[in-house]
Amino acid sequence: MPADTIFTYGYTGATPADLAAYVGELDAYLIDIRFSPLSRVPHWRQDALRVLVGTTEHGRARYRWVQGLGNVNYNTDGPMRLYAPDEGVQDIVRYVAARPVILLCGCKDWRTCHRREAATVVAAALDGSVTHLPGRYWTNWRAGLSRVDGVWSPTPGWRLGEAVAP
Repeated sequence: MPADTIFTYGYTGATPADLAAYVGELDAYLIDIRFSPLSRVPHWRQDALRVLVGTTEHGRARYRWVQGLGNVNYNTDGPMRLYAPDEGVQDIVRYVAARPVILLCGCKDWRTCHRREAATVVAAALDGSVTHLPGRYWTNWRAGLSRVDGVWSPTPGWRLGEAVAP
């Protein structure tokens, strides 16, 4: 995948080990785009994520929280609205220059999550592309992706075992 690819990840139904594997394989920064970096589940809270993904070889934290790409209405019935998308994009540009980024949210389905809009905004600003990562990690996860309208995403109905070599 090109360096200007914006990856997205929703952690519901996944484990911290799944997320850590993606961050490690892609050598990526993890950009938390939740409006609030808190969670009822302790291992998805900001402090736990910071520890989970650690630092780069240069000692820089791999975890970053970018509230500007958070959904202001995440806990209401209001329409999806990014808090400060221009500021959020400015924050992310400096990370993308160094290595890939994974935009993180709790929602399982990227099609109904604000990270779809956030990734689109970031990719447009960088003239990049978007890849929505499957929730569960496996070593040949790319086999379960298909490209539709220029976006890589998990193939509907595809199951993990279908790509695993015997």
